[in-house]
Amino acid sequence: MTTKIRTAEERSARAGPALAANDLAWFLIGTGLALIAAITQLGPRISLLLIVPVGVALGVYAMRRPLVTLLLLVVAETVNLAGVVALHVSLPVFPASLALGLLTIALALRDPGMRARLNRWTVVFAGLICVYLATQAVAIMGSVELQESIWTIRRILLDCVFLMIVFVLAQFTARPWTVAVAVVVPLAVLSLLAVVNELVFAGGSSFFGFSTVTEASGELTTTLRYGGPLPDSNFWGRNLVMGLPLACALIHRSVRSRDTRAATLWGASVLALLAGIYLTQSRGTFVAAAAGLIVWIVLSGPTVRKWSLLAFPLMGLMFFVPGIGNRLTALYDDVFGENVDYGIDPSILGRKAAQEIAWAMFDDRPIYGFGPGTYYTQVPEYAGTVQTAVVHPTDAPHNLYAQLAAESGIVGLTGWLVMVIGIVGLLALRLYSNPSVRDRVLMAAAVAAVAAWSVASIFLHLAYFRSFALILALAGAMGAAGGPFTAEATRGFARGVAVTITAAVAGVLAAGAVLWSTTTTETTATQELMLLPPGTSTDDGYGYALDIRSRSPVLPTYAAIMRSAEQSATVTADPVRGVVTISRTDPDAATAREGLRADVDLALERIREVDADSDYSIVDVGLQMTSEPTHSGPATAVAVLIGAAVAVGVGLTIRRFAGESAGVRRRTRAGTAP
Repeated sequence: MTTKIRTAEERSARAGPALAANDLAWFLIGTGLALIAAITQLGPRISLLLIVPVGVALGVYAMRRPLVTLLLLVVAETVNLAGVVALHVSLPVFPASLALGLLTIALALRDPGMRARLNRWTVVFAGLICVYLATQAVAIMGSVELQESIWTIRRILLDCVFLMIVFVLAQFTARPWTVAVAVVVPLAVLSLLAVVNELVFAGGSSFFGFSTVTEASGELTTTLRYGGPLPDSNFWGRNLVMGLPLACALIHRSVRSRDTRAATLWGASVLALLAGIYLTQSRGTFVAAAAGLIVWIVLSGPTVRKWSLLAFPLMGLMFFVPGIGNRLTALYDDVFGENVDYGIDPSILGRKAAQEIAWAMFDDRPIYGFGPGTYYTQVPEYAGTVQTAVVHPTDAPHNLYAQLAAESGIVGLTGWLVMVIGIVGLLALRLYSNPSVRDRVLMAAAVAAVAAWSVASIFLHLAYFRSFALILALAGAMGAAGGPFTAEATRGFARGVAVTITAAVAGVLAAGAVLWSTTTTETTATQELMLLPPGTSTDDGYGYALDIRSRSPVLPTYAAIMRSAEQSATVTADPVRGVVTISRTDPDAATAREGLRADVDLALERIREVDADSDYSIVDVGLQMTSEPTHSGPATAVAVLIGAAVAVGVGLTIRRFAGESAGVRRRTRAGTAP
């Protein structure tokens, strides 16, 4: 049996700097200041005389130990401690965590061993964050609501400072697996709380705010919807999907080290996370979780891919679990179904309208947007102009990328992509330079977590960024570890990226050429009809009959009567705007117009057949003709197949003639980068 001798740096990271003679004086000064601040916030309380000194002592202990501070920050943000505490008492939890992190870094920088762990990639990481901040600052100059944008920039700045603090602490400690544990364990515990709340208390206990039952019900849900420590189950699900690949990496590590107890623990954590994801009843969470697992499996290496073949049938079976497959099917029908005008999930309508508003804003100001944080101020102006109408539009765009495009334009969206892709690219370069690195599965898990959060953000706007910042910091720290990259590895990675981009561009051009050659112009003729009750405004019951917008089933019922298997027109009802729309599409404009006229006559005849025209008269609102290029379904499928084939062929050809395969073999034989 051998005994591991710890280096001076490792002892410094664990024990922290030695106590100085004036530490007691600083402790007393800090306790006094904290006590004054606590009394100012909470009023005079005897309990503060005990709580404040203990808290200051813990803070002093953590400040001298970067790993302790890092774990405190990670766990506190994972469980949304600041938000939960705010439900009970007003305490500056997040500012305190920032101060703790900054003081810990300041003390650690006094140690030469700690300073040596910072490298050029620390500057690169900070530069990527600054790119994002700079693009947001540029967007603020043309803001339509300057004060709102300034407040938003301040919040973004603090969140980015938090990201940088966690990254530097992760570099100091060089314990990525410990960080992964600090993320997975709280998520698994909170998921178990949700299970207990559902099975034992029927959602009646919030466990002091750590197991919240959200107000949203949703369509075809089978359980209550749990948001954990967050008020919204969708955002909580976006956090849970980041923990799932990390937990899988921990299982893999335990199995490889033949630690049965740890493997059982992490296996239970995965099951708990899956249960927590299910209890969110969030369809976006389900899709993001599957995407994250697939990315982790692909990037983790051949061994994981081989064993994952057993997991794919289980993932397929989960589609048949009530609350998953049926909800995803209903989502598809609501979004892509034809002649759907009643019974659509209200959340789908709200999100669709919100995203249409965001993209309409982007169309009007594509470069710099309307200013950070200004989306909700433009909702009243744009809500009536988009295709999807809702009675109460949401004040958030429910799509991160649409939000960035609307509020900060191409500039802000580019800044975000540069930051995220740059951090992930750094980790990918580290993986490429050493494919057999010991922490490969954890690196793959970090990339998968970023991918899962990004997929979930297709359905959610930017909120609770600091939870995502934990994963970005973990990915950046692992990418920055291991010293400089060799010139051969850098060139090989650059060649690989160039080949991928070239192949993708070739595939897109080929698919575009096919689509261009098969493009046809079609004209859509649209007729809007309105229902008006007979009589005048002075008649009894006229106002009630006229108010069909408040009685949402009326217009969909008339639309259903107007539909016929004999007509090819689309009949939809818009209860919010109070119109029934009949539309017909044809390559020839005259044919479309004449066909629409016949379809309208047939629809009115069906109304008369059931005597529905006795209650309302059908009034023609107006005819619209629009022409646009279109592609048939088979042509689109052929274009996709040809594009994929061209991309693969171009990629393989370039690799073959450039000697990429031989270069990979030489690099593998040469060993890892220094």
